[in-house]
Amino acid sequence: MSSPAIIHGDLKANNVMVDDEGIPRITDFGLATRREEDSFNRNAAFEGTLRWASPELIKTKKRTKMSDVWAFGCTLIEVSLHTLLSLANYHLAV
Repeated sequence: MSSPAIIHGDLKANNVMVDDEGIPRITDFGLATRREEDSFNRNAAFEGTLRWASPELIKTKKRTKMSDVWAFGCTLIEVSLHTLLSLANYHLAV
């Protein structure tokens, strides 16, 4: 039996630390859940970091594996470009 997937909910470069061997380690599991069903609360305020939030996460407030994939992609772009992504045109995606 495979272990349940963990949905981090707030992936970003600030939540990745590099250990002494140069291996990146994900940190800050404060918003993490084991299942997508546990991550939804229609009445809750948005939690996480807007800059790395997928459009569907902002609309539904539901963290999913795919919203983590979006955030991971944003993190990879920022790390490779050594800069923060701009929010200037973000409203076009949302």
